[in-house]
Amino acid sequence: MKADSPANRLGVENEYSRLVRHDFYGLPRFADTGRSVGAFRMEVEPQNKTKAMVEVELADGTFQRLYQPRFPKPRQSRNILQADEVFGVPLIGTDWKDDAVYSHKGKPLWKLSRLVRGGPLNETVGCDRQEWKGTMVWNEDKSHFADTDEAAPSVIIAAGRREGHGIGSHGKERAILSFIAPRKGRYLLYLQNGRVSLWGQHQQIGLNVIHFRMNQPKGRSLHYVQTNAKERRAPRINLVIPMEPGEELALVQDTDANGGGGGAFFTDYVIKVGYFEE
Repeated sequence: MKADSPANRLGVENEYSRLVRHDFYGLPRFADTGRSVGAFRMEVEPQNKTKAMVEVELADGTFQRLYQPRFPKPRQSRNILQADEVFGVPLIGTDWKDDAVYSHKGKPLWKLSRLVRGGPLNETVGCDRQEWKGTMVWNEDKSHFADTDEAAPSVIIAAGRREGHGIGSHGKERAILSFIAPRKGRYLLYLQNGRVSLWGQHQQIGLNVIHFRMNQPKGRSLHYVQTNAKERRAPRINLVIPMEPGEELALVQDTDANGGGGGAFFTDYVIKVGYFEE
């Protein structure tokens, strides 16, 4: 007889029924689920759909049910498709222009900054906010953000040719793209599908991912990658980090050249941040 059969819910009591403590599969028969005339116990009604239930049989022969909250999604997930919410960089020139700070629901979400860099390429670049030189300005004719609206900017961030973004520099300044956490949770930085462009005096390019805590002048490098004109190895990043509201995740571009004559760019990149609720 099947467990969901109406006849199975009638129950039966005899001299043997009290001795039958398990069903056909060895699952415990709890007193509150009633007796069963079949080989299978009746299905247990969930106490709360938001909790997980574990049934145990103790050494003294007693049965117990333990309840605990269900775990939603893996907190260390590295799949952007599993995120509770995804924040992509707005398309420059279409969805984002004029102001170097992009706001979402009244709060800053993305912003553009720059710094002057003269040292070697390493994971220290951009970690000290005192090196930062301010924001970028919008150039309507060129449809990009840069350090100046003149014809020969030192640092640029713009939309790519394939619905992605390009970030890089022609001179001594470096580009910074920052994400500002809107609320507490775990965030996944997703950076994929791009390419590296190096020419002229620029033979090396680096990217530093830095976490800044709220109101702290110095940040911590979470990931640093570097490539050169020969390899042109495009970085791909899937990085998970817990963040509090207002904390910042900065992507700092660097290059080995400090003057004009060429450029160093990460181009056509898809850049997103996935949010996972705590």
